[in-house]
Amino acid sequence: HSTLLADRIDYQRGVVRLFARRNNGGVQSYTAGGDLNGNYRIWKRDFRTSLGFTAWNSRRNPYDHFANPDFGEQNAHIGTPVRSSATALGFDRIEIPLNNVRAAMDRLINIPSEQYRIPPTAQIGTLVDTTESNVYLQQNIEVIPNRLIITGAVSKIYNQANSENYTAVPPTTFTNTVQENRNNRNLHRFGLVLNVTKNIALYGVETTNVVFINSSSRTADGSFIPPRDGQMREAGVKASLFDDRVSLTAAIYNTYYTNWAVSRTGAVIPEYGFNVFDLIRDSYIKGWDFSLAMRPVRDWQVMFNLTEQDPRVQATNSPLPSSNRGSWSVFTSYKLKGDVLGKFRVGGGANRFRKRLTGASQLVLPSGQAGSSLLPGGQYYLKDGTMTTAFVEFNATRRLSLRLNVNNVFDEVMVVGAQHWAAIDPSQPRTFSVIVTYRY
Repeated sequence: HSTLLADRIDYQRGVVRLFARRNNGGVQSYTAGGDLNGNYRIWKRDFRTSLGFTAWNSRRNPYDHFANPDFGEQNAHIGTPVRSSATALGFDRIEIPLNNVRAAMDRLINIPSEQYRIPPTAQIGTLVDTTESNVYLQQNIEVIPNRLIITGAVSKIYNQANSENYTAVPPTTFTNTVQENRNNRNLHRFGLVLNVTKNIALYGVETTNVVFINSSSRTADGSFIPPRDGQMREAGVKASLFDDRVSLTAAIYNTYYTNWAVSRTGAVIPEYGFNVFDLIRDSYIKGWDFSLAMRPVRDWQVMFNLTEQDPRVQATNSPLPSSNRGSWSVFTSYKLKGDVLGKFRVGGGANRFRKRLTGASQLVLPSGQAGSSLLPGGQYYLKDGTMTTAFVEFNATRRLSLRLNVNNVFDEVMVVGAQHWAAIDPSQPRTFSVIVTYRY
């Protein structure tokens, strides 16, 4: 498909800059796995052993992620054409005055993807072939019957990614450069559960993890992004009280990361030909989490969750890019009473994230200050918003039920998610949906 992207917003000059790009790709994926679990008793103690493996292969076809060299020529009457230093054909950027953006967007000609022509020497994309395997062993031991359980697990992960960068050569041939990236990791997980009483338990866990970054992404020197290694420690309490009418979990946690990768723009940079990432070598997230589920009366359920955390770059003690400071959520449902009303259940909920950071590169404020200088790492805060939902469920018969869902009840405009300032997922307006279910 053909996509319009915002490249820069310059409030000092009063312009927004757009470019068009063809996005074309496909993925083939294969997965296999197996597990073996056993429960047994030795010395009057309960043991549980689990072992298994997973393996998968994913082949992602080359993206045709190149800017359309005809875009500016087709739309030169709308704004000011801007020629990119990386493209000699046509104008691949258009600058539109802020007060004319809405009218200009209605007149923009976005050429269908099938009509794109590949400019000479364009990098049309990367074929990525990824293979990963994981072998694990986990052991649970009941040290003190009904009181103390310890658990441990080890796993070995192998990841290999081959990428082929394709470049067009006139008139119809292509060249490709093959790069290979291999990584091995030995991971572990250790934990314990102490049953203080029948209804209250304390727990602690330490685990290591790794995230292998997509091999089509690069650092500025063109090298692969190294895997993101993490170590997490968590301790908490779980309780089930008042005949299981109230259950709660409270925990504190600390996660330490190396090689946290942050995209400069969230998109392919024409001057480089790929999405450039910058590495943050050491960072951490400290926080706490609280969850509560209640049944105040038989047919009324209430669930609540609250998370507070402090993501930081260790070296500078500045906020960790692409992070948030916490969230809360609440959900409730109630089944009405009576012969007729008893067929209805009503409910709803809300959730909200706090102080979300995202990239601010290529954003210029009215003062002329670059957005990338707002916070260390070129980040800025998104406006907080609360997403609300509601539903009414009607069980007409034992087999037939109808449900009316309402999303964004108060029709609030907010940013649901963002790769960076120009690539956001806006909230949908108030939306109604009806679901009819019939059980045979």
